[in-house]
Amino acid sequence: MNSLISKLFFVVFIPCFLSLENSANAQNYADKEFFLIEKLEYDKIGKSDKLLLDSCLSLFHDSKNDTSKTNAIKYIVEQSWDENIWPRYNDWLYNYVKIKLSKKLAAPIKTNLLNVYASTINNKGYYHSTKGEPLKALDFYKQSLEIQKSIDDYEGVATSLNNIGAIFNKQGDIPSAINYYHQSLKIYEEIENDAGQAQTLNNLGNIHQSQKDNQLALEYFHKSLKMYEKLEHKRGIATLLNNIGFVYFKLKNNEKAFSYYRKSIKIREKINDKAGIASCLNNIASAYENENNIDSSMYYYQKCIDIYAEINNRNGLAIIHNNIARNYALNGQIKKAEQYALKSLAIAQEIKNPSNIKTVAGTLSDIYEKQGRGNEALKMYKLHIEMRDSILNEETQVAAAKSQARYEYQKNKAIDDAEHEKILAIKNKEKEKQTIISIASGAGLILVIIFLLFVFNRLKITR
Repeated sequence: MNSLISKLFFVVFIPCFLSLENSANAQNYADKEFFLIEKLEYDKIGKSDKLLLDSCLSLFHDSKNDTSKTNAIKYIVEQSWDENIWPRYNDWLYNYVKIKLSKKLAAPIKTNLLNVYASTINNKGYYHSTKGEPLKALDFYKQSLEIQKSIDDYEGVATSLNNIGAIFNKQGDIPSAINYYHQSLKIYEEIENDAGQAQTLNNLGNIHQSQKDNQLALEYFHKSLKMYEKLEHKRGIATLLNNIGFVYFKLKNNEKAFSYYRKSIKIREKINDKAGIASCLNNIASAYENENNIDSSMYYYQKCIDIYAEINNRNGLAIIHNNIARNYALNGQIKKAEQYALKSLAIAQEIKNPSNIKTVAGTLSDIYEKQGRGNEALKMYKLHIEMRDSILNEETQVAAAKSQARYEYQKNKAIDDAEHEKILAIKNKEKEKQTIISIASGAGLILVIIFLLFVFNRLKITR
């Protein structure tokens, strides 16, 4: 989601007394007049989110202008990660701003509202992306991008380009993903947005890791981690620790992998990042599986599936169902393995994720082979190869290398051009300086000559 530049840091200290209303089912819902949205289960909200809502909504109701009101709600959307909160307030803000934009407005006010409107559209894209609906997400991201371009919102443009790159990455279109990431990174560097740079570097690291270039992936991840640490961005730090741990897992260094995973999960538990916790647990389970510790592996996988089901993360569910299927197959429980694998395949095909389809097709091929179902095993193996080739092939790797080289060249050329411009500017200043000195000297000489003529004339008259 877009980062929010806001002056709301002080509002967390504003007290607020809430009134609750009882529904017909004896369910306590928060007062709609104050909370703006219907059937908000206040009792189920975490402590930090309660404080966030109370302070921001108090500011919203006390504010007299639309800018302060929209900023208050936008801050809720940006700071809350509870999917029962931020998407609903984002929808409320989307409709609120849309109505405002239908009226005649002064140019500065309209620009500000368009900025907020683009942000809400971008957030809708993010929501659909997490639900495994890439086409809907892509449509919203493109809508947001057009608005941001129209109002010269460079930070917003970079964010939308980055998000579009993420969609192409999920769909296996690696060249397009890298192209969009580099466009985004270039803008973030130009506007000196460290948070945006850190996020994009992380995304590029993920791509190179998926292309099995682990060393380059580590390079990107460590660059991103340093930037997040400088910003004290806990969620970003946790993400990078997890990603670095995964690379070490791929390098068969489980000791380092576990170390990074545990650091990551510790931070994510503090900030109540459920999706992040599930991701770490999945990686820990995979590491245990790699050590043939099946019981521990299954324990962590089951914790993952519970969390992903709770937050309705279908991409995560596809991954974990496949992992559990693989575990059951290793234990010789082939029937259960098949059930979980088929569930994983159904979800992966529904959300059109080629990476997940490739992985589970390979799992099903092995399961069918163990069951002596040769035709079905061959069918799944062909699907596995088809998806693998669509994601990882020579053309894709060459395109990735070319894109990387092009980006580095453009970046270095920009630096060289900037240095050249500086040199030319210095030379031009020196020329101007010399010209001024020459003119001044000439003018001085002329004055001296005029003065001497005058003196000579006066002496002549005196004589």
